[in-house]
Amino acid sequence: MRGQQIAASAGAGYNLLARLDSLFTLNGTPAQDKTIADLERAIRGEIEQLKNETLDDKELDRVKAQVIASDVFEKDSVYFQAMVIGILETVGLNWQLRDDYVEKIRSVTAEQVQAAARKYLVDDQLTVAILEPLPLQTVATNNQE
Repeated sequence: MRGQQIAASAGAGYNLLARLDSLFTLNGTPAQDKTIADLERAIRGEIEQLKNETLDDKELDRVKAQVIASDVFEKDSVYFQAMVIGILETVGLNWQLRDDYVEKIRSVTAEQVQAAARKYLVDDQLTVAILEPLPLQTVATNNQE
């Protein structure tokens, strides 16, 4: 979707440390003069591209660099380091797995991304939610109560 000016913002995420299955979420805010339907079409198009075309090495390297940079940034917090160790142990995993994370990210291949997209990013497992803001007058009225 880069360069198409369809989204003011877009993102993806999931809870890596969940004990059980967790949601993988895609989210976005349409750009000015674009609709939610435009944004949904663009996101679905990106998913189909992931399923049908092998990810470019340059793009995969860019994403890996972002994920690794985020991990390094999170390690600046002793609190967060302790939380990760505690969560790993709580869900029944060895706390030392945290030390393998960056190497595992580096080892992900374009073919693995494509296989995961084909397996998990399917309509049978899809839920679409649209959050619509309340009109400003309603918000102001509710805050006065």
